[in-house]
Amino acid sequence: MFSTGLLILTRPLPILRDSLSPMLTEVAKIVATTLYVHIQPNTTRDSQVFTVTRTPYTKELRTLITQLYTSSASVCNHLDVNILLGHISNNSCFPWDVNYMLKPSCDIILFDDDHWLGKEETTRTNLLGHVSRKFQHDCQCTPAIDVVSFNLHQRNGEDLSTQDNVQTTESLPLISSFANTVLGGTFDHIHTGHKILLSEGCLLADKRLTVGVTDGDMNNKKTLSELIQPIQPRLESVRNFIQEVRPNICADVVPIYDAFGPTITDSDLQCIVLSQETKKGGQMVKDERQKKGFPVLEEFVIELVEDKQHNQYEENKISSSSYRKRLLGTLINTLKIKEDLLAVPYVIGLTGGIASGKSAVCKRLEALGAGTIDCDKLGHEVYRKGRPAYRRLVDVFGESIVDENMEINRKVLGPIVFSDQEKLKMLNSIVWPEISKLAEEKIQQFRKGMFRYNISLMFSSSDTACPSCTAVQIQHVPHVQQFRYSVSFMYSSSDTTYPSCSAVQIQRVLHVQQFRYSMSLMYSSSDTACPSCIAVQIQHVPHIKQFRHSMFLMYNSSDTACPSCTAVQTQHVPHVQQFKLYISLK
Repeated sequence: MFSTGLLILTRPLPILRDSLSPMLTEVAKIVATTLYVHIQPNTTRDSQVFTVTRTPYTKELRTLITQLYTSSASVCNHLDVNILLGHISNNSCFPWDVNYMLKPSCDIILFDDDHWLGKEETTRTNLLGHVSRKFQHDCQCTPAIDVVSFNLHQRNGEDLSTQDNVQTTESLPLISSFANTVLGGTFDHIHTGHKILLSEGCLLADKRLTVGVTDGDMNNKKTLSELIQPIQPRLESVRNFIQEVRPNICADVVPIYDAFGPTITDSDLQCIVLSQETKKGGQMVKDERQKKGFPVLEEFVIELVEDKQHNQYEENKISSSSYRKRLLGTLINTLKIKEDLLAVPYVIGLTGGIASGKSAVCKRLEALGAGTIDCDKLGHEVYRKGRPAYRRLVDVFGESIVDENMEINRKVLGPIVFSDQEKLKMLNSIVWPEISKLAEEKIQQFRKGMFRYNISLMFSSSDTACPSCTAVQIQHVPHVQQFRYSVSFMYSSSDTTYPSCSAVQIQRVLHVQQFRYSMSLMYSSSDTACPSCIAVQIQHVPHIKQFRHSMFLMYNSSDTACPSCTAVQTQHVPHVQQFKLYISLK
């Protein structure tokens, strides 16, 4: 397989049109990522040497370009297909003899006819040299060259393998072109439909193609507008596409914030390209230009492209909306490790409308170990008698909202606040701060629980759990001369104070119904190990930031670094009545 390929089509239009699917199927077996296509139909076989020549733009050629894009979307949608247009023009003054700058460079060049490769090695060498100069003249590597093998179909008994009696391109009706052409769109995640629209604009423009890319309020009503790419990447992708496939025209790509854009400010524009969806917008543009005395724009309308791979929730046509739906549940941005973050649980706000999947997401997160806080349930809690909000609500809305059990009757309160926006604001100003407090309390509970979970000790098979304490894992921080570890242990009120060893001082701190013992380890590089301790094992884990944050470590400004210490993993030994510490120093 080759990463990037250039396909050169030289057979007559009817042959190409009827052979697109089998040909692209074969190409997909050779090229893996990007395919450029050069269409030069009806190239005469009188000469053994292939050369790029100007190709007239006809309705038949326009149809072939559209069919090639649509066929690629269904036959080889893994390929990024781009049809080169620089040599196609009906204007004899158009600078069609252009050198392309294809990026990435082509690894293989494919022809649809082995006539051009000849039988002599020199023929292939000369052909390769000519093609390389036209399409990638700055490339240092030499691509492979081959022929796409596929069976030519018959149409109405006609043998399509010959070119006899085939109507020449020159005899077909030509399409008019204009100096300056304009079109517009969102151009989010450029797809086949966008490429057809932009290609039509390119071929109708002899000098300049102006493209308006929607931004701001214009995109707010679009499906999943939150997933629309930022304006700059969209502008760049449109500009890059035009410059790559038709480098001999000017690409004027600008953001627009209304339905008109430059069409009502640029009187030099002569032609506008529309889709079936934007025809009404074309009439609006026509009316506004008429008011300003601008020339009437010629209109070209392209058909929508059917999406043969859409599902029941997506549109029938190829669209960015369907693409954005497919992005749901996928990782859009590359994960970045942020080493300076606290090793405590993230607090994620999950919101959405009715039946949007909030509960399903919560269940998925819970299965992964996350704790969830239901603010709806907390909302019910803050209304209860004895809560701070209860008295204020009764004072503001009256005793009528209290039921026989002296609890607030939400069914009575509801009609009062929902019929008056000011009263609803008053209710929210009372209730939501209390809900926030309850949520914060829950978060702190989860933090402690997650602290115990994430930093829990690893027990050997012979260990038995001690339910009255939570142990910790201390990781390495190189603090020289003197450093302090603040490690919290929680004991029940029945626990007793344990004698300190040479390296540890245990302090007693009252915390709710339990005692918290804070271990402050204070030693210099001259400290020796305390061999008599059996409760803690210290192992080396080298990372200062990780240690600081995951262990909630607080340092004094006077602390200095100590490269000689080995840091720690504290492991639990189920003998609370004899708590001792073993410290290993290097």
